[in-house]
Amino acid sequence: MTLLRGLDPAEVLRRFGARTSTEMSFADLELAVSDFTMATEGGDGGGYVGVVATGDGCAAVEPSGWSATDDPTLARLSADTDVVSVLRHDYACNYFHHAADGIVITA
Repeated sequence: MTLLRGLDPAEVLRRFGARTSTEMSFADLELAVSDFTMATEGGDGGGYVGVVATGDGCAAVEPSGWSATDDPTLARLSADTDVVSVLRHDYACNYFHHAADGIVITA
């Protein structure tokens, strides 16, 4: 889960590096992620990000993914804004990141 201040969904998707955008339900997102992880044997994460507008920005969800905790992606996501990213891993470490204007403040 990643929270991004002051950005709209299209900009968030662009910063994540999305090549396409399709509106879908969370159930459809979960199915797409399941298909992707089966095809890639999970080595590439979930391959998808869901983004929804919130009061002052967006919330992004990466089922089975972790790209928002990657330093280059986190720097890109936080350019000119604040970002908080939390990763809960079922079998490994859990992560919390806070970045502002391209700089990781705490991790």
